[in-house]
Amino acid sequence: MKNLEDKKKINFHKVTEFKKTGNFLEAIKILKSVLVDEPNFTPVLNDIANCYFQLNELDHAEKYYLLSLKNEPLNIQILNNLSLSR
Repeated sequence: MKNLEDKKKINFHKVTEFKKTGNFLEAIKILKSVLVDEPNFTPVLNDIANCYFQLNELDHAEKYYLLSLKNEPLNIQILNNLSLSR
């Protein structure tokens, strides 16, 4: 069985491919599965928010940007993304 780091690498590769093809819902599913092991993993929370933003589901995007900011309140990129979703 692959260790957690290998699982993350495989998942992020799949997420990248789904996002390239515009399949943001599948990317979100994979990203949310990562949150099961690491519920406060900021890059994943931000990536989920970005996917929702691409789907124009701004309420969901805002929710995940705010969760990201709880972990990194001074992250300029997340703050910028949040401002775009409002």
